[in-house]
Parts: sequence; structure tokens; C-alpha cells
Amino acid sequence: MAETETEIDAEAGTEAGTEAEKTEQSKKSKVAEFIDKLRALQWPSGAKIRMVIAAAAVVLVIIGIVIYQSRDEGPTPREMLLTALKLIDERDDLKARSEAVTIARKLRRRGYRDADFAGGTEFVLGVASFRSAQGLDETQRERRYLIAANELRKSETLAIDKSRRSEWAFALGSSLYEIGKATEARPLLEEAVESYSPGRIEASVRLVDIYLDLKTEDVLLKAVPLLKTITDTKGLDQSQRDGAYLRSAQVFLALSRHAEAEQAMEQVSDDTQGNQGTIVFRAQTLMAEAESTMIQAKALSEQARVLTEQAQQSVKQKQAVEAARLNSEADAVSARAVLQRKTAVVKYLAAMGQLEPVANDVGLEQTFARQASFLLGICAEAIDDVDAAINHFERTAEKYARSQEGVAANLRAADLLRRAGRNEEALNKRYSNALRTVKQPDRKSVV
Repeated sequence: MAETETEIDAEAGTEAGTEAEKTEQSKKSKVAEFIDKLRALQWPSGAKIRMVIAAAAVVLVIIGIVIYQSRDEGPTPREMLLTALKLIDERDDLKARSEAVTIARKLRRRGYRDADFAGGTEFVLGVASFRSAQGLDETQRERRYLIAANELRKSETLAIDKSRRSEWAFALGSSLYEIGKATEARPLLEEAVESYSPGRIEASVRLVDIYLDLKTEDVLLKAVPLLKTITDTKGLDQSQRDGAYLRSAQVFLALSRHAEAEQAMEQVSDDTQGNQGTIVFRAQTLMAEAESTMIQAKALSEQARVLTEQAQQSVKQKQAVEAARLNSEADAVSARAVLQRKTAVVKYLAAMGQLEPVANDVGLEQTFARQASFLLGICAEAIDDVDAAINHFERTAEKYARSQEGVAANLRAADLLRRAGRNEEALNKRYSNALRTVKQPDRKSVV
């Protein structure tokens, strides 16, 4: 029994050893098989590896492009321009105007030109500069108007959208008027009066001022219905209405319709009766009366000269009695001429007395101060005080260089200097200044 158990154990051990050996053999066999498979693999050459890397790089680039193109790029240039135009329509919103200018500058740096509105960027910048001029002092205001005129001119050169034409005409015409280019401004303002309702009153006022400067009957007659349209407009504030009546009085006075001029003045409110506009009008009334009186004096002087010549002829013909009569008549007429001239001079001096304080005003509103300064020169010239006239004109030209009054004063001063034999001063100072005022503003100007 013990032997049997021993045999069984031996057999069991033998079987166990056999199983272990079989397992070890199986493992070796699998390892050998794996090694054989590895040896059987064909590894790629160095060139093939580089090709695989290059292909992977191309794929990565393509993926990057797709991702870049699919990102949110923001508004297109056209959308930006439309936004700027919408913002600039907010006339009294300073923040909106500033944003519009920022957008326009970005578009300019990109060199963008819209297919439908090639001059859109310049239009936005020009209108913004024009509107920002309000409320600034004389020098800053002039600078803004210069920039506005420059940008708006370029806008037209590139192309103006039809829907913006009337506003463009108003802004450019007004800017040109403010820098003393009344001749260029006139047709644009006339266009704006007919087509741009938001600026009709403002354009009409500037146009009337141009007509008043020209002083020809045909344009003064055009001013009458313009001013009536203003005074008939509902919702005007008192200053606008008074301004229209003051200008009506000036127009009627220039047309020698004195009764209508007085009627217009009666419509001016009591609050305005003592303001600069009224003072300038009263001075102009005196000047008109003085001018009429001076014309009479000159006519009488001419009549006296003719009578004197006739008396001399009578002396040659030995007609002593007739010569004496003619000389006596000539003396009487000459005396009347002297009296008329003295009366005219007194009125001119009275007008100058009224104009002087207005011309010296240093407030922000310079419209009537400019007029008064220029009219002082006219008065001095009318009474043959040439030096005073030159001084007044030069002061006006220096202080209000690009205004209508400044440009006109420059030319008048030059003419008086030339007639006084001071040709070098006329050429080197006044005429050269006049030329400088008509130069185009710097193209690099920015809003």
C-alpha cells in the first residue's frame, strides 16, 4: 500500500514536471514566433519618414486655415461704413460723432473704397469736422471748416452717394462760406436751400449774407423771399426770428426801400434791440444815408465845376455879366456841396462810433464783430481818411483772415496801398496774404 502511494506520488510528480516543461516550451515557442515576425517587418527608409512628416505638416496647416477662416472676423468694411454713416446722422450726439470718426479713420488706413459710395470715408470725416466747429473759438472754428472743406471736396471727387448729395452741398457750402470763399459757396448753398430741409434756415441765412455783400439788385431781390420763408417758419426761436428781421431790414435798406426796412426793424424783439446785430444795422442805416448824401455832394461839386468852366468861357467871350452870374451860381452850388459833404462825414463818423465797440468785442460769436471791423474801413475810406481805412482793413484781414470780410479787407487794403504809392507793401503783404487765403488746406489734415 505504501509502495502504491509512493508510486502514485512519483507518477504525480512526473506528470507535474512534464506539465511545467510543456508550459515553458510553449512560452519559448511564442517568443521565438514574435521575434520572427519582427524580423519579417520592412521598416521605411529615411526619405519615406521625411515624406510622412511633411504630409502631416500640410494637414496641420490646412486645419489651421480652416480654423482661422471659420473664426468671427467682425463687421466687413462695408458694414463699418454703413455704421459710420448711421452714427453721423445723430447730429447732436458727440459720442456717436466720435465713433463715426474712429471708424472712418480705420477705413482710411485700410484704403477701403465702397463700390456704391467711394467718397464715403471723406464724407463722414468732412461732415464730422463741419459739425464740430460749432461752439469753438474763431481760430479753432476756422481750422475745422478748412478740414471739412478739404474732406468734402475729396468726397465729391471720389463719388457722392445721391442720397447724401443735399447734405454734402449744405456742409461744403457752409464751410466754404465760413472760410471766406463766398463765390464757391453760393451755388452749393442755393442747392441746399432747395434740397436739404434740416439745414434750410441756416443755408438761407448764409446765402442772404452773401447777397448783402454783393449788393446788386438782382441778388437782393432773391434775398427777400428767402427771408420771408424764414420769418414764416413755425417753431423758430426768438434769436433766429430776430436775425431774419434784421437781415430783412438790411436788404430793404440796400434796395432803398426805407419804409419796409423800418417795418422789419419794428418786428425785432425788445431784447434784441440793443444787441450787436441791431447796432450794426443802425450803423449801416447811417452809412446808407451818408452815402446818399455824399453822392449828392459829389453831384453838386460836379455841377459847380461845370458852371465855373462856363463862366470862364463867358469871360473869354467878353460877357462879363453872364460870367458873374455863372460864378455866383457856381459858388452857391459849391457851398451846398461842401455842406452836404460835411453832413455825410458826420453820419459816417456817427456810424463809426457805433461800430467801434462791436468790432472790439472778443466774444465767441464773431459774425457781427467781423462785419463791424470791415465797415469801419469802409467808413474811413468814404471820408478819405486813407491811413485809418488801411489800418481797419488790415486789422480785419489779420484777425479774420479766411472770412468773407477778411478776404475783402485784404484786397481793399492792397488797393489803397497801391493808390497811395506804397506798392511794395501792397504786393509783399496784402496781395501775398490774399493768395495764401485761397490755398487748399493741407491734405494731411485730420479731423
